[in-house]
Amino acid sequence: MAKIIAVCGSPNGGKTTVAFKLAQEMYCNTDTGGVIFLSPSMTVPALGLLFPNYTPDSLFSLGGVLDNTDISQESILAHLVTVKDMPNFGCLGYKSDENKHSYAKLTDDKVNAFFNVLSEMAGYVFVECTENDDDLISRKAINCADSVVLVLSPDLKGMTYYTANKGLFGSNDERSFKVINSTDNDLFLPIEDVKAHLKNVSCTLPYSRQVRQQLLDGQLYMRVSDKKYRKELSNLIYQIM
Repeated sequence: MAKIIAVCGSPNGGKTTVAFKLAQEMYCNTDTGGVIFLSPSMTVPALGLLFPNYTPDSLFSLGGVLDNTDISQESILAHLVTVKDMPNFGCLGYKSDENKHSYAKLTDDKVNAFFNVLSEMAGYVFVECTENDDDLISRKAINCADSVVLVLSPDLKGMTYYTANKGLFGSNDERSFKVINSTDNDLFLPIEDVKAHLKNVSCTLPYSRQVRQQLLDGQLYMRVSDKKYRKELSNLIYQIM
């Protein structure tokens, strides 16, 4: 049975990037039995952000899986977007030209069936959760997650988000991991003040010029070689495990 890792976070805090890089590091650092990265966001569809340079015939939408009457492993495998040189690592998300009107509205039964099949296909499923209350996939992921990773920007927005939403992540602190993510190379970011306010921060990801360049070049799907950044990701992986 797959372990579900729900990744939540403050707006513009780099949640998609962290969730994806964390999934990659789990795949590369451990004998996982496979990793699936799942993003149900239609506000900023993940495939458009992660794979903007892929050809249209190599992108397959999550909507194609969920539109089926019966969800099967074969259907999910057929809609996984893969990364070169990473067998048993796949991504599920929406395309850049899709929105909430592109597919029929999901039901609880369909989402439960989807997660039941997913849990049989991989060692870990990383879900980039949205803040949308109507997003049944994100709500399911948070409720059944083995671990919840909170990605927070080191500023007032990140602290306010955590204070306003910490009740959504359950009362079990043992399954929650707070991550401070520095998306800006500003020397005056109040990182230490934010850490003191949040308490028990599991990981502080440093600003990575390489990650920033990947975002600009449309190559976020590539594994980073930034040693400091990867070291912090690895430390978080071992805490989650």
